Amino acid sequence: MMNFSLPFLLVLIAGSMLMLSFVLASRMRLLSLLRFFALQSILLAAYAGTLSFVRAEWNLLVMAGLIVVLKGVIIPRFLMRVARESGASQRLESYARPTTLLFCSGIVSILSFIAAGALTSVVGSGYFITAVSFSLLSVGFLMLVSRKDLFGQIIGFLVMENGIFTFGLALTGGLALLIEVGILFDVVVGFALMTILLNWVQKQHASARTDLLRELTD
Repeated sequence: MMNFSLPFLLVLIAGSMLMLSFVLASRMRLLSLLRFFALQSILLAAYAGTLSFVRAEWNLLVMAGLIVVLKGVIIPRFLMRVARESGASQRLESYARPTTLLFCSGIVSILSFIAAGALTSVVGSGYFITAVSFSLLSVGFLMLVSRKDLFGQIIGFLVMENGIFTFGLALTGGLALLIEVGILFDVVVGFALMTILLNWVQKQHASARTDLLRELTD
């Protein structure tokens, strides 16, 4: 069985990523949302980089660098550029108030910790990091379904991916480098497709609200 005796630093980084997911769920300003997402991605890269030294898996350093460049720098700046060029509102919309979303994030995180305890037999930091990955996945999904705008939904999708990647690292210590790069490439492709849809909605309706897409079915 994999040894889950991870250093306290890894637990601290994972806990910080979880706290940032709560902040992301309640942010209603685009610039603030992108900054906190970039910070969470940088923490994910720090987690992968630290784990590479703990387990001597140096391919994780490559992934850490890719995460910083793509999700910590390029994606947030690109989304902000798209928003400015399209004239999108910096005030994002959701189906619930920020305080309600924060409360719901706490609830789904508690359920995620319970699920992690039921589905894993590991204890200590291994259990905690697995539970954090479940929580990131749940909070990202909450953002995906609660936001009215594509900007918030894109970030929700990316937060879910952060959770999936963290889960993979917690259980396996990382897959083969080519597989990891392939997964990251899939994320970039999905992000590109969502950005194209965002541009189309913004040009057609002068808004990034996804409820306007219902007109496609009329």
